[in-house]
Amino acid sequence: MTEQQPGIEEFRPRDLVLKEILGRARRENRTVLSEIESKQILAEAGLDCTETRLARTPAEAVSLSEAFGYPVVLKISSQDITHKSDAGGVEVNLKNAAEVQTAYDGIMRSAQRHFPQARIEGISVQRMAGKGIEVIMGMTTDPNFGPVLMFGLGGILVEILQDVAFGIAPLENKDAAEMIDEIKGKRLLEGYRGQDCADRSCLENMLLRLSAFVDGKPQIAEIDMNPVFARSDGATVVDARIILAAPVRPEPKQPVRP
Repeated sequence: MTEQQPGIEEFRPRDLVLKEILGRARRENRTVLSEIESKQILAEAGLDCTETRLARTPAEAVSLSEAFGYPVVLKISSQDITHKSDAGGVEVNLKNAAEVQTAYDGIMRSAQRHFPQARIEGISVQRMAGKGIEVIMGMTTDPNFGPVLMFGLGGILVEILQDVAFGIAPLENKDAAEMIDEIKGKRLLEGYRGQDCADRSCLENMLLRLSAFVDGKPQIAEIDMNPVFARSDGATVVDARIILAAPVRPEPKQPVRP
């Protein structure tokens, strides 16, 4: 019998948001979901995500910022730009309307300069998340094993240190714990040099929920949640990206010869 944390077995997301977003993406002939769409799906799966809205003008960005409350974060929203920071597409800790307007214009100019052919939907706005240890969680689809989950140190550290662990879905309770134990940087999660410890049970719970969500969903090819801010009292997905599997097209029927 699969051993899971209390509450996971009762959690049955109805996937209403997933179906709506999947249908829209298919109609628009795209496989890359926006940050906002990705977070909406992950929130439906039971993961805590920063609320994020899309602005298409500086005025909209200011209006959303004031509704969220300062400080806020602005990020470029484009399915063609994966690493937003590399394109000058992220501005953090914006404290007032003037800073938001300046950041909006600067992000747009920078993104268009670095990626002139990119399709830009607008700029996402979210409230500045509280401090935490940056970790990464995600899923890739292996042709032989199916969904494979990943956990490690997040932010830019994932590319520099490549300190990650993997587990095949569906995860059991011990699998989630072992994935966290496997990374070399786990001491950072344990309160290294006086820092607050990360809420380990919350991280394990998130891995289990992610595993339960992707199990039996071949339409989802990849999930990237980076960073996830791990705190002493929980963890929050700050940025996310979901890639859908390409739709399977039926092979043309061969003509029947008499």
